Amino acid sequence: DMERNWFRSYKGKTTLIQIASAVDGGKVFVVDCLQLSRDSIYAHLRPVLECPTVLKVFHAARNDMKWLFQEFGISVSPVLDTQVL
Repeated sequence: DMERNWFRSYKGKTTLIQIASAVDGGKVFVVDCLQLSRDSIYAHLRPVLECPTVLKVFHAARNDMKWLFQEFGISVSPVLDTQVL
């Protein structure tokens, strides 16, 4: 899930990314995009979000995927969107 701030901005800015994993009993990660650089976010999230052997599950993925690509250059795949099930 992603949160954005639209205050004084036409395009908006990602402020928070929330990620959960089922590996090793489950872990939750919260990424503060206001404190980390774009390059740091790209370097750490891209390997997982673009990994072809890891299924990413979203609800209403359209905007989150668009923003991940627009702001960080990350193309998420493969994806299961629970909104369309």
